[in-house]
Amino acid sequence: MLKTPDLLIFLHMGKTGGVTFGSILSRNFAQDQQFDGNQGETRSALGLRNASDIAAAYGQLDIDRRRRVRLIYGHVPMGIHTLVERPARYVTLLRHPVDRVISSFYYIRQRHEIPIQPLIREMSLDAYLDSHLGLDPYDYQVRVLSSVPELNAEWTDGRPIHAARVSRAHLTRAKRNVKDHFLFAGTLERLDEALVLLRWTFGWAFEDLLLAPQNVTPSRPSLRDVSVTTMSKLRALNTFDLELYSWVDARFRRLCRSLGPKFQLEVLVFKSVSRRFKRYGMTSGLKRILAEAEKALPAPARG
Repeated sequence: MLKTPDLLIFLHMGKTGGVTFGSILSRNFAQDQQFDGNQGETRSALGLRNASDIAAAYGQLDIDRRRRVRLIYGHVPMGIHTLVERPARYVTLLRHPVDRVISSFYYIRQRHEIPIQPLIREMSLDAYLDSHLGLDPYDYQVRVLSSVPELNAEWTDGRPIHAARVSRAHLTRAKRNVKDHFLFAGTLERLDEALVLLRWTFGWAFEDLLLAPQNVTPSRPSLRDVSVTTMSKLRALNTFDLELYSWVDARFRRLCRSLGPKFQLEVLVFKSVSRRFKRYGMTSGLKRILAEAEKALPAPARG
């Protein structure tokens, strides 16, 4: 079982299911135990807030308020754990890089607040991949998790963005950050396991984990509708992201297996309950099922 962290930092990467995951995290902490890391304005092409703005806002909290904070969340950069006075652990979700880039492209085309939106709203995915107007298609998750400044850059006024290319050294650094600073890094494709793992870590109830998917990108094509040529291009542009994703997924699966059959049973129960909730909502019948599940499978004592 994972040790319950004194302070949890949710590092939200774009289009990885983070709005849903973050909402579930937020509902399980009292309001005065949370700090929103989305402070100040940013022109980061990775969508990350400035550490200096986060530090300034956090520093304005009185000492008693800072002591109560148990969750920091948002599009925060690696390294903000050094801003707090207590030991902190990160948590995040990754998404299969090809699927993530496709979802992100169609999301950006609809978001007027993103500087390049007017330039790409009529652009094809292939044209965007060749444009270098953003950093989103180019090993984005390694860029965020490696926390190397030269891998980030600011949006420009319609000109290609120039930032360092991701290398194997950056991938190694991203992996080391996950090993050294994270409670766990999960994957969107194993969201149910990640939520049950939070239940085991914090002692939350099954009902606390139920939420309809948030911020889903509409009108995006399915993977089967993307051409073979485009899929090949996406894989080539995300070589290191694909390797990071596979490594994180394998590491997360090993962690889940290590928790034994009771954990696997709870995941199966939660998946069944979650499917029913997404289809019918919180019915009286589902409330009875949840009550029975809590009796049969009480949350483990916090570690």
